[in-house]
Amino acid sequence: MKKWGAIQFYLAALGICLVATSPVQASTDLATSAWEFGDPITFFDDRVQWDVEMRERFTFVEDWVDFNENFDLRDDVALQQRLRLGLRVSPYEFLDIYGQLQDSRTFFDEPAGPNFNRELTTHNNAIDLHQGFVHLRPQPGIPFGIKVGRQKLSFGDERLIGANEWSNNARVFDAVQLTFDQADYQIHAFSGWVVIPEAKEVDSPDTEDLISGIYINSNWIPGITTEPYVLYRRKTDVDVNSSLSSAENQRSGNNAPAGDIVTTGVRLESKPEEFGSIDFRVEVALQAGSIRNPKGFGAGVAGNPVNTGRQDHIAGAVHAQIGYTAETLPLKPRFFGEFNYASGDDDPNDDIDSTFQPLYPTPHRFHGQLDRFAWMNMFEFAVGAEARVLPNWDVSLSYHVFLVAETSDPLRVGSQGALGGVGRYGNALNSNPSPFAGSELNLRSRYHLNRWASFEFGYAHFFTGNYIEDTAPLLNGTRESDDADFAYLQLSILL
Repeated sequence: MKKWGAIQFYLAALGICLVATSPVQASTDLATSAWEFGDPITFFDDRVQWDVEMRERFTFVEDWVDFNENFDLRDDVALQQRLRLGLRVSPYEFLDIYGQLQDSRTFFDEPAGPNFNRELTTHNNAIDLHQGFVHLRPQPGIPFGIKVGRQKLSFGDERLIGANEWSNNARVFDAVQLTFDQADYQIHAFSGWVVIPEAKEVDSPDTEDLISGIYINSNWIPGITTEPYVLYRRKTDVDVNSSLSSAENQRSGNNAPAGDIVTTGVRLESKPEEFGSIDFRVEVALQAGSIRNPKGFGAGVAGNPVNTGRQDHIAGAVHAQIGYTAETLPLKPRFFGEFNYASGDDDPNDDIDSTFQPLYPTPHRFHGQLDRFAWMNMFEFAVGAEARVLPNWDVSLSYHVFLVAETSDPLRVGSQGALGGVGRYGNALNSNPSPFAGSELNLRSRYHLNRWASFEFGYAHFFTGNYIEDTAPLLNGTRESDDADFAYLQLSILL
């Protein structure tokens, strides 16, 4: 099935929607007020609505993979472009039918790799169906709702399940989501498969990777949003990421290990102004189940045995942040401190794996803009400040310190893969490295030009720590490490 299949499907769905709602159109006049740029594009008393999203992002990265300026393995500049066009039809107050096309491409990225045959920033996915669902929303007296089809799944801070909007392709699921809506709580029960973006083929779900769960949003504790959850992931294959290869049909992949994992936890967040100038967020998650070859390597790494069979899985993770808004200072800045921990595995060859698996996160929002760390096998300490310089201009500055929880377990990057692959991991197993991985300084500035357009700038500098140097490959008989840099400039338009 070619790309035209997605377009034909989308157009057919829109045709069905329009035919189904023709009685509404026949009896309803078009809006008489003048439309202004930035307003929702609606017709027939808002029962039909178009939406348009465009994002242009120019990025620069240096030494972010090898941490060595002499290798220059994957340094790059690129322009990432994403365009979305959606149509929502609401023939009744309780019913939404939605379809959205997405086209994502990368320009100007330079060839990289040992033979200069790989592109670095390859997040290309020509026009395809990004979302397409039917949503029956809860109504007064009818607390049940259901959403069926290709959709985003986003819960809490998106540390475990999120849309990963930073990625040029973003993330959606072919899923069913049930909602039970009450005054003090809302229950979401869902099940589905993650969709794998493909550059040359129609995007399809990974039916070997099932995610199901129950997630509750509640007001049970005064002043605090309380969100308990239970998630179950059953994965029977590993769909290797090919987006950094010269393959014609590049796939975003699904590198998480195969296994059966239950994740249970709770997230707490203070409501605005409920605790004066203080705010906080806490999330604790525990995992149990079984997992196969969680490190992704063979039976031996640099002379060290690795268990590639199915192992029992027991792991945990913690996130905590506390903030203080200085109301008496100019600009009323908010200062915050943060701690993150995710367990690692202390023995690659025993029968128990303890590497926390963050499922389908949105990593760029949490552990530094360089995306060198995932919520796996890590300690993180961070401090920062953020302020609204002008009514439409926000600025934030943060500093993060990273340590590897277990040096016998690979350091994981934002995409959940092992940093440096088998080579750097083998050096770690044989050299007993320092757990100090490094620190990162982040700056982000967002300016809202108007209600429909915004500019965003970000810069990150990573200061390499002893772990990076201790595990580096030999170059002329020595191990070296250099700092890494990342910068981006982004324009977003939303209608």
